[in-house]
Amino acid sequence: MNLTDICGNIALSVSCAIVLVCVLLAALLGFCMVLGAYESVSNPHASEDARVQYQNVTAEISTRTTGLNQAVRNITGG
Repeated sequence: MNLTDICGNIALSVSCAIVLVCVLLAALLGFCMVLGAYESVSNPHASEDARVQYQNVTAEISTRTTGLNQAVRNITGG
C-alpha cells in the first residue's frame, strides 16, 4: 500500500461517516417532528399555552425595549 491508497481509504471512511451522521440526524429530526406533532394533537390546551407563551415573550420584549430606550436617553441626555 502506498500513501495514495491510505489517504483514499481515510477519505472514503470519513465521507461514509459523514453520510451516516447525516442520515441519523435526519431520522432524529423526523422523530422530533412526529413527537412534537403528537404532543400538539394530544394536548387540548396547546393553543392556549402557545398564546400565553407568546404574550409573555411580547411583554418581555416590550420591557427590554423600554429599558433600552431609557438607557439611550440617559446616555444622550434626550
